[in-house]
Amino acid sequence: MSSNEKAIADAAIAERLAKLRQAAAGMSAGATGAGASKTSTDLLARLAADVGSLIDDAARSLGMAVSDTAALADTPVIDHHGIAVEDLGKAANFFINMLGGRLVAGGINETAKLRSVFVQYPGGGKLELLQPTGDNPMKAHLAKRGEGIHHMTFLVHDLAATLAPLKAAGYRIVDEDLASPTWREAYVSPRTAHGCLVQLVQPGPGYEKPVPGITLDDVLEDRWEWVDQQPRRRA
Repeated sequence: MSSNEKAIADAAIAERLAKLRQAAAGMSAGATGAGASKTSTDLLARLAADVGSLIDDAARSLGMAVSDTAALADTPVIDHHGIAVEDLGKAANFFINMLGGRLVAGGINETAKLRSVFVQYPGGGKLELLQPTGDNPMKAHLAKRGEGIHHMTFLVHDLAATLAPLKAAGYRIVDEDLASPTWREAYVSPRTAHGCLVQLVQPGPGYEKPVPGITLDDVLEDRWEWVDQQPRRRA
């Protein structure tokens, strides 16, 4: 393995350790939540401490300072790339059936006039395929630029804290929305992000969990809808 390949591998491992540290912090916070029993509180607190200890041991074995993974927990993590498509069925067939992806979520957003699916790959990579269902910015984007990558999405721990230095440095922030507890988002305009539309998201609980029982046919038939950025099966 070349030094460059090792650096890339170490960075990937460090990022995974950072996610585990975030999970441990979430368990620790949950242990003191309202309604938690004494037994569940003790168990969650002990589990969070054990996970934190394992992360520290893994970091040391890789020759990294324990503080490295703690710092990474507060840095943005690439979640997925959004791809604008004309025909969601055909695009999904390519990215799922031809390239080995797995459908993990999807539905229609009537307000935004978008039908979309999330596709997960074994290595952890993820794509969002988006098809406009009416006149909206995505339809205008397709008319102007055609199919292809529309945006890249980073998950952040604290959106307001992430945006503050970007604004101070002069980056153009658009469509900022901090109102929803389940999905806070903002975009860095391509004008100041080197031609890329960068979405920054602070998601709520359950965002990355695959949706049981969802199928592509059901999504294409609009049997699933997005409600507060969570897929919900229609009655």
